[in-house]
This record gives sequence, C-alpha cells and structure tokens, in this order.
Amino acid sequence: MAVPGTAAEDEPGEVPRVAGVPVNLVVAGVLSGLSALGYALAQVKD
Repeated sequence: MAVPGTAAEDEPGEVPRVAGVPVNLVVAGVLSGLSALGYALAQVKD
C-alpha cells in the first residue's frame, strides 16, 4: 500500500483510490495544504 496503516480502515475496492492512496486521505491532504497556504498568504505584509 502507498500509505501504511490504511488496511485497517478499508477493504480493497471499498474506498476509491487516487494513485494508490485512499481518496479521503487525498482530500485531507489537499485541505491541509490549502489551509497552510491561506495562513502563509495572510502573514505576508504589504
């Protein structure tokens, strides 16, 4: 598996995967990245 520890969460074929990673983890990563980007942009002073 691409992400260790996901076997307990889902059976193969139950959760769609993107490049071998469960889609719920992809969404969590994207949201975390966007949050960090928003925070960084808010800290930039003009």
